[in-house]
Amino acid sequence: MLSGNQANAGLEQPAYPANSIVGEYKTTRPMRLVRVSNSKINGPRGGWLVEKSSIQGMSNQEIQKNLALENVPDQIGEVDVPTGTVVRVGPVGANAWGPGNVKITQYQIISRIPNESFIEPVPLQAPVSAPIENITPIEPIEPVEPIEPIEPIEPFIP
Repeated sequence: MLSGNQANAGLEQPAYPANSIVGEYKTTRPMRLVRVSNSKINGPRGGWLVEKSSIQGMSNQEIQKNLALENVPDQIGEVDVPTGTVVRVGPVGANAWGPGNVKITQYQIISRIPNESFIEPVPLQAPVSAPIENITPIEPIEPVEPIEPIEPIEPFIP
């Protein structure tokens, strides 16, 4: 275990909150994570990954802010992290690029993984908002007649 400060040593911008605990582990099973990137600035391969569910439903700009990325991502690629990979795992901290989100767990690849682990990225899709159209209105109901109050009864104690 490392402190956020220790894990941030040597990084251009802090990745973890200073007061957080960052775990360093060797994976015991394969993992499938995702990497987001900007196709014009940085490539699909890199050492920072998240679970797909942690960014699902976010716009590109929301992903950039929540992951405190330097650039707004426009693509997402799955990454097959092999067994035996050394990773650091901790919350996303704030830095000069964005506020981060401590509820999102990020994975920093420490050991090298094969290039084949990075699956060809696809464009990030904007979240789809469902149009509110075919909604059936609620039928009004008839008012209910009030009932007479029931008188309390004495409790039965054997």
